[in-house]
Amino acid sequence: MAGDREDRLYNAIMREAFIPEKSRIAEELGRLGTADAKDKLLGLLGDQSSWNRTAAVRGLFALPGPSAGPALLKRMLSDHMIDDEIAAGFSKHLGVYYEFLSAEYRKMPDQKSRDRIIDVIGTSKTPMGESFLKSIIDDEGSGDRENAFKNLAACYPAGNYQYIRERRDIPLFRAHALTYIVDRGAPDELAVFRTILEKREEVKYRLIAYKAVNKWGDDAYRHRVFMESLREGDENLVQGGIMVFTGVRSDSVKTELCRIVKKGRFQMTRMEAALRLRDYTSPDIVPSLIMILREDFIQRERGGADIFATIITFGIASVFDDIGRKHQRRSFDNSKLEIAGHLKRVTGVDNGPYYGPWYEWAIMNGYSIRGDNIIQMLFSGYRPMREKAAESAIRLLGHSSAREFFARNGSFPNDTELSLALAKMLIAKGFLKDEE
Repeated sequence: MAGDREDRLYNAIMREAFIPEKSRIAEELGRLGTADAKDKLLGLLGDQSSWNRTAAVRGLFALPGPSAGPALLKRMLSDHMIDDEIAAGFSKHLGVYYEFLSAEYRKMPDQKSRDRIIDVIGTSKTPMGESFLKSIIDDEGSGDRENAFKNLAACYPAGNYQYIRERRDIPLFRAHALTYIVDRGAPDELAVFRTILEKREEVKYRLIAYKAVNKWGDDAYRHRVFMESLREGDENLVQGGIMVFTGVRSDSVKTELCRIVKKGRFQMTRMEAALRLRDYTSPDIVPSLIMILREDFIQRERGGADIFATIITFGIASVFDDIGRKHQRRSFDNSKLEIAGHLKRVTGVDNGPYYGPWYEWAIMNGYSIRGDNIIQMLFSGYRPMREKAAESAIRLLGHSSAREFFARNGSFPNDTELSLALAKMLIAKGFLKDEE
């Protein structure tokens, strides 16, 4: 009897508990292609359950023809629980919905809705999608050209190299075109990025240029540009350099990284520099690594350099390989664990990720931390601290015991004279180099 199949399938959808099976039944209902099937699916599209709405989307896309387009588009632009499901359906079935979507795009008054339709058509990766994007890009009166260009570079990289490259000097397209060239180009494109760095163009363009230099530059040029990035006043560039030039190491790089850990303006910058110091095992990195353990996580720094926001804003995320972990407490805590692990490898000591024990250990082993050093402890007003500092100083001077020290150096009339003598010996042995 007419309607029996539709009722049976609809009721089965409502009874089913799992989305995949609900969707399978809804698709079967849609393939019936009847007015009753469509009405039932449209009703389900407004159901309170997002699972049922998801099933309705799958069923409506199974209908023949584009008649469900208006209802699906309205939901895509208003229902965040199923918008991606609808967008994927439009892209998959673009041959059916292209005329409808392109017509709706031309009527849409708001930028957000137009951008959504551009994304849907663009990500279809079909000839229709490519032509649609280029028609917008070539329309100088359109306000949607940048999004269309970004989609073209991302979804239609093959066969469009010259088209995209030729538009690299158009401000709207520049960041996207340069990113595309880095990802798809050849070493002879390095000249483009040399010019960007020499002219000190905007930060976003120099961040992209760093990737090009790291990819195509020789060792000397990579080192030079990395060093320049570490000395930049804009810490987006500092962070970008640290993240991009992962294979570049030298004593001068190490010195700059230590300086940044100690004097960088923003926590993200300091942490990136500290993590990069794991490339080195010399004792001079110890104070910097200990200092970063003193910090507590800062969710957002007011006015802080935020390379994550920078690259997302300008659509250049593909330039960086590891950006998703920014601004997360768990990631920050894990970073401190990694740094503590490296301190253990360098020193042979395990104080965990705890600043206090590391600070005391470092002071008593001849390091300066935040201006504090063992000489200050030798003159502490707290006698147990003076005694501990004296014991450590004697050990640092190469003596196996206090008895051996006094046997070689004689006795001292009081603690002050002992502290003065130990301080002079430590300075003579070079234990108190100023912090960089």
